[in-house]
Amino acid sequence: MTEQAKEKSSPGSGLTIEIALYGAILVLALALRLGRPQARIMDVPEAEQAWQRAEEARRTTSLYQDALLPAARSRLAAARNGFSTGQNDFTPFIQAERSLATLELESELALAAFHQALAELAWATGSIPGLPEEEDNR
Repeated sequence: MTEQAKEKSSPGSGLTIEIALYGAILVLALALRLGRPQARIMDVPEAEQAWQRAEEARRTTSLYQDALLPAARSRLAAARNGFSTGQNDFTPFIQAERSLATLELESELALAAFHQALAELAWATGSIPGLPEEEDNR
């Protein structure tokens, strides 16, 4: 009996097989969701991790775009108005500019992390983004 056969027939290994099947089903569902029904799964755990990283980066990017950047832009506008009307000195204006620039950079880094995770997911599912489907997976 091979090691794999022993492992599959040993007590408690059913859970391992079920988890692996769940992972394969999850990754296949992800491949379908990404429009790659013919994708072959090369590494299920790698694909699951890439999906989790992509989802986290997507949430982070949305947080920056929907909340953090608009708030920083509002603070900058208020600081600019305060400076132009003489209510504030130059320091709050510069701090608001610096804060906005930092948040914009962090937002771009989160977007880059999202695209990197999508590329890792494509790699793990055996698809090549950007190629027509008939050329994919050669």
